[in-house]
This record gives sequence, C-alpha cells and structure tokens, in this order.
Amino acid sequence: MFKFKKRRDYTCNNGFFTNISIYMKSINPKLIKSSLMIIFLGLSGISLGACKQHEAADTKATDTSVSVQQSSASTSKETMAQTKSSDSSDIKKSESKSSDTKNSSKTTSKESSVSVKSTLKNFTEGKTSIQYPVLSGIDDASKLAKINGLIEDNARSIINAMGIDSTEDTLDIKANIINSDRKRISISYTGTLKKASDTDKTNIFYSNTIDLDNAANLSLKDFADPYTIAGYVLSDDVEIVSSYKSASDYFMQHRADTGIDYYTKLFSEADFPLKTENGKKIFPKSFSYIKNGDVYVSIPTDHTSEDYILVKFSPSSK
Repeated sequence: MFKFKKRRDYTCNNGFFTNISIYMKSINPKLIKSSLMIIFLGLSGISLGACKQHEAADTKATDTSVSVQQSSASTSKETMAQTKSSDSSDIKKSESKSSDTKNSSKTTSKESSVSVKSTLKNFTEGKTSIQYPVLSGIDDASKLAKINGLIEDNARSIINAMGIDSTEDTLDIKANIINSDRKRISISYTGTLKKASDTDKTNIFYSNTIDLDNAANLSLKDFADPYTIAGYVLSDDVEIVSSYKSASDYFMQHRADTGIDYYTKLFSEADFPLKTENGKKIFPKSFSYIKNGDVYVSIPTDHTSEDYILVKFSPSSK
C-alpha cells in the first residue's frame, strides 16, 4: 500500500505546469505503475518538444552565423579584390612614372653628351705653319662663323705681333684642344720659332679660351684673381708642371728677383685679345687655360732655360 500525501510540481521548458495531487488510501499497485508510466511518457513528450524547439533555434542561429561569416568572407574578398585592383593601378602608374623619368633621364643624358665637334686645319704661308681647330655642331650659323673666325685670327696673330717674316723665319705651331663642351673651349698652341737672325729655336706656347655662348675671348681675369695667382707663384706651395727641368730650376732661383707687382701685372694682361701699346699690337707674355677645374698659367723664363714654364693652381685646395 502506498500513500501520497505530498504535492509535487513539474515544470517544463514550454512554461506549462502540471500539478498532480493524488490522494489515495488504497490503490492497486499495477494500476499505480501504469499510471506512473503514462505520466512519465507525457512529461518526456513535452520535454522532447521543447528541446527540439531549442535545437531549431540553435540551428537557425548557426545558419545565421554561417551566413554572416560567408557574407563577411565575400565582403573581404571584394575588398581584397578592390585593394589588389587599386594596388595594380598604383603599380602601373608608378611604372609609368618610372618609365617617364627613365626616358627623361635618357633624354637629358643624351642632350648633355652632345658636344662641339672640331677638325684641325693648317694655315701655311712661306716657312710658317700654324694648326688650329675649326668647330662644328653649333646650330646658330652666324655665331659659329664668328667663333671660328675668332679662333683663326688668334692662332695666326703671332705672325704680325712678333714680326715674323714668313719668307725668312721658320714657325711651326701645333694645336691641341685641352677641353671642350657646349659652353667653352680651351685650345693650346705649342711649337718653335727660328728667326733668320737667331742661331737656335725659341719654344713657343700660347692658348685661347673662348666663351661659346657669347663668341668671346676669356682671359685669366675671368676665372681667377691675378693678385692671388701672383702670391701663389711666390709661395712654397707653387706647383710647376713644365716638362723642362732647366726651366723649373731657373724659375725657382730667380722668381724672387721680381716682386708680386710684376706677376700681378703679368697675369692681368694674360691671354687674348691682343693689347695695344703705342699703336702696336702686343702679343701677351703669359697665357692660361682651365683643365679639370685647375688653372694652368705660363710664365716666361730666360731663353737658355727653355723660354717658359707652366704653373698649376688648384682653387679648391688653396
């Protein structure tokens, strides 16, 4: 015999409550067992239904999550595609810009590599022979003609300025282009002169630097201070580049015989054009040129000491 005097509540996920109150004094055990089984099955059904609803909600949430992830992945792919497209566009622009710069660099390099061309020409008259360059490659024909006329006149001016008689005196001069670009050209002339009245030859050196833009002569005063050069040749730092040791020795022994004023005047009157003295054209006693940024200047010496020396002056180290 079983007695149920206590009230028990059962709660399920669907929110319904089942209240069972059984007050029995005497019930058949088999009937009780059957009744309990029916109640248990009913409660299981209710619980199972609630669980299925919960699983469905979970499945829906999972589907939503997957959908969001797929959408996010799709958006990420689209963003990556757009970024890749943008990067590709930027790369193409960069390559195009780089190509333009490269082409520009080539053009600039090509333009800067273009220089004035020259050929050597000989002037011959009697026993005199003077070699000088004839330029080409300058677009302005009028300017080119003026420059070439200036070069030839300067090269040949030694004949009249030094009173050379081409029928009696022997003059042999060779030209050498020291440097040349679109702005300037420097030419040196070296050789010998033997006058009919002399027993031996005299060594000759002169030079000509021309401003190609203005078709004009440039002298030492245009790129160096004569007084500074004068002080330099009297200093212990002087560098002599003459190929004749006898000339170098003579200069070093006698340079103090004349003061700084003599050399200042000498360098102030250096180079073309010819100076006029008492109505007569005077050939300069000193000439100069520039090579690799250094200034080279000639100084006359005694005839027994090869007639001249060359001094090298480096402005950057002084």
